[in-house]
Amino acid sequence: MLKIRLQRTGKKKQGYFRIVLQEHTQKPKGKFLESFGYVNPHQNIIEANPERINYWLSQGAKPSETVHNLLITKGVIQGEKVKVT
Repeated sequence: MLKIRLQRTGKKKQGYFRIVLQEHTQKPKGKFLESFGYVNPHQNIIEANPERINYWLSQGAKPSETVHNLLITKGVIQGEKVKVT
């Protein structure tokens, strides 16, 4: 199953995240099929490509809980936020 999830980059205590499409069995820092954008949590910047994200969601990819909430905040998808543990 394909998942849209975050991949951490950056230095220690200065993490940045890519929004990537990966097979769910891959390690989070492993190979990814496509990159959709990035998240900068220090400046609250979310850059994403909504056309490609919607295409892969229509093909059956599932977003992680955190990415689901980010996409709702960005306005890419509609719905209620999911409680993240």
